[in-house]
Amino acid sequence: MTRSRIMTVAAALAVGLTLPAVSLAGTASAALIDKGPIIGDSWGPEVFEDFCGVAGLTVSLVGSGEGKFWVKSTGTDGYPLWTSHGTDTEVLTNVTTGQQATYVNERRSHQTKVTYHDDGTYTLHVSGTQHGVWYDDTGARIAMDAGLYAYEPSFDDMGTATDYSDDVKLGPAVVVHVTGHRDTLTEQGYCAATVPALQ
Repeated sequence: MTRSRIMTVAAALAVGLTLPAVSLAGTASAALIDKGPIIGDSWGPEVFEDFCGVAGLTVSLVGSGEGKFWVKSTGTDGYPLWTSHGTDTEVLTNVTTGQQATYVNERRSHQTKVTYHDDGTYTLHVSGTQHGVWYDDTGARIAMDAGLYAYEPSFDDMGTATDYSDDVKLGPAVVVHVTGHRDTLTEQGYCAATVPALQ
């Protein structure tokens, strides 16, 4: 079974693999540079046969996401600091019976600072929150993924300290912490939560 897009993203987020695209600096007074909506994204339908290894269980998946962002200059060099808030929704449907499991995930991510190193590399400090809930057809909550996370990806500025478009990520991010209630970030937990609601 191929895991759903939201759950894959949520898992990556929790272990520090989803990286911000904008660099930032310092912790001085901030000035708003830009803000606006994050243009909605959608995916599916995708169809999974023998969903979660259950013979004969065929499930379709559709999803959508939307949000908003803020970018502020910060520090003496005015590098941008990025904050985003979004909501993703995903619906799994048993194609035979029409039974559904719905996931609603609210997330917020914030770049807090950047640490520059003498060798031309820098480390971003990122923290955020996630509150994702699975519901069955009756609207009852069947699983939850919620809590705090923080991680620190490092980059090489490639000799152009003020141009982050050519920066290169250096290995996996360092996970500072992941806390909270995590029902479905593993394949086993994901299947245990969704399959009963679809049968």
